Amino acid sequence: MFIKFAAKELKLGSLPSIHLVGHEEDSKQAFGHSKGHDISVRITGRHPIDTMRTLAHELLHYKQTVLGRKGETFKEDEANALAGRIMRKFDTEHPEVRSEEHTSELQ
Repeated sequence: MFIKFAAKELKLGSLPSIHLVGHEEDSKQAFGHSKGHDISVRITGRHPIDTMRTLAHELLHYKQTVLGRKGETFKEDEANALAGRIMRKFDTEHPEVRSEEHTSELQ
């Protein structure tokens, strides 16, 4: 549900490969990272809302890659700002997802 919501908000024409991983599988990375058309987001030990925000952030990096945007600081600032906006809108439209029992809402 959330990935489709974020993709629509970002006006993505396609989706990257998204890997939801545990601590062991992603120990070298922070909470998420994107490289080309692949996104990995760590989900273990995190609240679903935090994971969704990371997904929104990394989906924006994917869009930036597709559009050929440059400038590391600009890209991070844009990703942080838009991820926050997407989360506020998602929270308004889907308040039921606030509880930790809704990890299935990511897909």
